[in-house]
Amino acid sequence: MASPTLGTLIRASDLTYRQIAERAGISKPRVGQLAQDAFSQSPAPRTVRGLAIALEVPEATIRAAIRQTIRGTDDAEAEEIALRFAALPAHQRAVIVSMIDALERANRP
Repeated sequence: MASPTLGTLIRASDLTYRQIAERAGISKPRVGQLAQDAFSQSPAPRTVRGLAIALEVPEATIRAAIRQTIRGTDDAEAEEIALRFAALPAHQRAVIVSMIDALERANRP
């Protein structure tokens, strides 16, 4: 059975968008956007943690719902990598991007 989308989780809660926003540490408009599944990239790790706290569910449930929203699938490994990458400091992300660029250049015919 497929995971619910993030919007489904938010709308199914007994909390108002304002309550979710306050508990999650994000803006009410952002909660509304997430509740409408109106995003194409994974929210920041801080937002994921905040939503898990606000909705009183494990972070893994939030991540699965995000995957379902973004891809319509349960590609757990790719999403976990993306979340871990997003959590790195900017200078470390830059190093990884440079490595990927170098690998892509090396693999061009």
